Amino acid sequence: MVELPDDAMPQNIEQVGLALIAKFPVSLELAGVILLMAMFGAVVLAQRQIELSEQEKRAAAGDGQRRGGSVNDAPPPAGAGGGGR
Repeated sequence: MVELPDDAMPQNIEQVGLALIAKFPVSLELAGVILLMAMFGAVVLAQRQIELSEQEKRAAAGDGQRRGGSVNDAPPPAGAGGGGR
């Protein structure tokens, strides 16, 4: 058996990693697949939220035009002539 110096011995985190790979390889792979699926799901949900906000912007712009949102459609100010007495 070969003895390693103290500074070459695996640290606590390295021991945990080696134990996971050696004793539980299937569980480690399964956790990786689950995390990957969760990441894809988050991307899809974020994309849908962006699309909804774009549709809301378009709907708000369309509502402004239907309500006479043009600046030129404003009534003339009071006393600006054109009043038929």
